[in-house]
Amino acid sequence: MKKTLLATALVLVCAAAANAAIPVYTGSFATTWSSSDGSLLAAPWSFSGAYADGGKIHANDSAYATLDLAAVLGKTFNGRVGSTTAFVMQAKIYNLAANFGQDLGISLGRVGDMKGIQQGGAAAGNQGITSGDKAWDNSMNRQSWTQDPAANGVNPVTVMVDYGFTTPGRFTSWVLGAVGSSYPGTWRLSNDNREVHPTDNYSILRVGAVPGAAAGGNWGQILVDDIKLQYIVPEPGSMLALGSGLVGLFGMIRRRR
Repeated sequence: MKKTLLATALVLVCAAAANAAIPVYTGSFATTWSSSDGSLLAAPWSFSGAYADGGKIHANDSAYATLDLAAVLGKTFNGRVGSTTAFVMQAKIYNLAANFGQDLGISLGRVGDMKGIQQGGAAAGNQGITSGDKAWDNSMNRQSWTQDPAANGVNPVTVMVDYGFTTPGRFTSWVLGAVGSSYPGTWRLSNDNREVHPTDNYSILRVGAVPGAAAGGNWGQILVDDIKLQYIVPEPGSMLALGSGLVGLFGMIRRRR
């Protein structure tokens, strides 16, 4: 019995240490869309089957809502451009029924096929979360946790995707408030230290059904609220200065040789 308890404690300590090794973004957000101040529905969202429910976005089965960030912010977000382009997006996900939020969550996709950075519910049998960059390697990482099916839109799970912001060139994702998790009260690492896509441009924020072959299964029914975005996008002048600096550096190296 003592050995079992000791082994369990060691697992928890190691897991906590692994979480602590990768920084969690806790800063402010440049742009937010929330039902509390009306900005969620005031923004030019495009609804496909989804609709407003108490000011939140209600996504049922394959329903979703999209926001064109290029049009709203005049910005796109693309991979490892000198490790200076990055973003963090976060949202609260409320379960609405005794289901698993299958294929529902948040994503930032590229124009055309919507593939990109995703975090959503896993298949019904897994009661978990899938997260990954489907524009990069078309694979997802599954973690075991579930929302409280009896919460009925009261207790949200907060999901966050950090795309090269705290760790340049690397993608991580986190979940907060998951029932059955070892860390229900703290951020839990969901996807660990993967490379960001080097070139793709992302400008479509999508909540509800995440892109996929069968986006939004029959188990999906959620509310999405408090969508937040923080970003770093190099200005043309900054990129020009960076280019000029590199040219000067290369010239200096050649002269020394």
